[in-house]
Amino acid sequence: MKIAVDLLGGDFAPKKVIAGIRLAIDRGFIKSEELVAIGDEEAFKSFAWRWLVRRHPIETILGAKLDPQNLRNKASSIAIGVAQVKAGVFNAFMSAGNTAVVTMMAVALLGRIKERVKPAIGVPLPDSPNCLLLDIGAIVDCTVDDFFNLALMGSTYANLFWGVRDPLVALLNIGVESHKGPPVLVETHKQFTLGRHRPDGLPFTFGGNVEADKIFSPGLQANVVVCDGFVGNMVLKEYEVLKKRSNQANWQDIGALPLLGVNGNVLIAHGKSKAKAIANAIKAAKTAAIVNVNQQLAKLLAEPAPALSSV
Repeated sequence: MKIAVDLLGGDFAPKKVIAGIRLAIDRGFIKSEELVAIGDEEAFKSFAWRWLVRRHPIETILGAKLDPQNLRNKASSIAIGVAQVKAGVFNAFMSAGNTAVVTMMAVALLGRIKERVKPAIGVPLPDSPNCLLLDIGAIVDCTVDDFFNLALMGSTYANLFWGVRDPLVALLNIGVESHKGPPVLVETHKQFTLGRHRPDGLPFTFGGNVEADKIFSPGLQANVVVCDGFVGNMVLKEYEVLKKRSNQANWQDIGALPLLGVNGNVLIAHGKSKAKAIANAIKAAKTAAIVNVNQQLAKLLAEPAPALSSV
């Protein structure tokens, strides 16, 4: 197994990324021989890196810092990482670099698991055990089909990462009543309730609508909360602000999130990640490589699902 780490991504790269690699090895999250570091000459010549490799056999690949004016640079650390996942050299690639760029590279180089399936990003809700909120920024104009695919992605994640056998999916809405919300959510609620989005029924249990004030409650029963990326991103950012005020930062424990819906394991860490977050991101990347969530999603989506609504 080979897990690749981008030394050049994030606000505190490469120093804190290198520290995170060391911490991940020290805590037994990964073996040093399972790691590949992608960085530039400056990073590899730093004291922190030289100290680390004297003690641990870590493979390296010379890459380049991403130039915002040249996103197609095949020598950038992100492009190398994603390309080598496609080639089967790496089992997973993790970066704390720009989310939009990592997503763009993954979609361009790896492709989608299915043509009409839009890649998405989900985040576990810290106050609600085993619950994933998605999408948080990748899909901003969802159709009923998009909401179905998000529910499928989230329920597959809950099953593979947390062992939840029958994931419960809820729609984030302005009220619990089925007639509340914009037309697309009303129609999605209807189709999910009928269980007719696929010929063989829904591969998850639908729990109805849930309001925003309930999703950060320890009493939340859902394993997956589905919303479009515009709403999800605002909810997540407001939550981070509230957590800062209460001095609790759980995103560091999550580490990194898999990009769902592409043909390979690409994980995105927070741009402000330091050693602890990077270590947990590496742990998440190895888990993603083991469970192969996107491969499982591809199998579930192998049979065409009818488009029941154009809302």
